[in-house]
Amino acid sequence: EMPVPDREPARHVDIVLADDSGEITATLWNYDMDGVREGSRLRIEGANASVYRGVLRLGVDFAGRVIIL
Repeated sequence: EMPVPDREPARHVDIVLADDSGEITATLWNYDMDGVREGSRLRIEGANASVYRGVLRLGVDFAGRVIIL
């Protein structure tokens, strides 16, 4: 039996990303959300789009990253 490392509880936040073309809600997890504030300019890499409860959303999971510009 392999020991399971202690992990912090998962944190997440939903944010609205917007530009001249429109807006989309994105979910950021754990350390991707650190340092993101209202008005921050971001580059998001490796995200995926999905429909949840009829609304298009952007998800940034372990394969993606958020870069604060």
